[in-house]
Amino acid sequence: PKCQDIWELTLAEILDAPDRLWNTASDADAKALKEVFSLSGADMGAINVKAFITTPSGRRKHIHVSAAPLHRSAAVTTRTVLVLEITEQSRIEAELRKSREIILQTQKLDAIGSLTGGMAHDFNNLLAVVLGNLELIQECGDPSQVDGYVNEAIAATLRGRDLTRSLLSFARKAPLMP
Repeated sequence: PKCQDIWELTLAEILDAPDRLWNTASDADAKALKEVFSLSGADMGAINVKAFITTPSGRRKHIHVSAAPLHRSAAVTTRTVLVLEITEQSRIEAELRKSREIILQTQKLDAIGSLTGGMAHDFNNLLAVVLGNLELIQECGDPSQVDGYVNEAIAATLRGRDLTRSLLSFARKAPLMP
């Protein structure tokens, strides 16, 4: 009865033309379903198939079919076949994957925002050192002190260069060698 519900076929329609069960699927899925419902193949083992079918009413359904040999003899193989409709489960799993991707993207953007904020703070500190030393040179009347201010400004500028180089290397995922 459940197969009748899933495929939207009557028992008479299924028994009259069993190939309707796999003809409702795409070519790749139909081959797998045909193997599951085949009456031949005494040496066949357990089978698990997920397939999409289209019912006579046009509804597209996702099914999971498991078949396992129950009894084997020289003439006959009996199988137990379990058919589950997993359309809703598949939809929920797809939504869950999409939600995980969105969360991952949000976490990446958050990390980039934190990195950018930290970088801006560090670079601003370096610029403050350069600016402060240049202002001290401008105000300084003693030429002997100028060398110290210039050296501090140069050191801060070199640290800024290294910071910029690291950031560009990170962004490009390759070393930058100007």
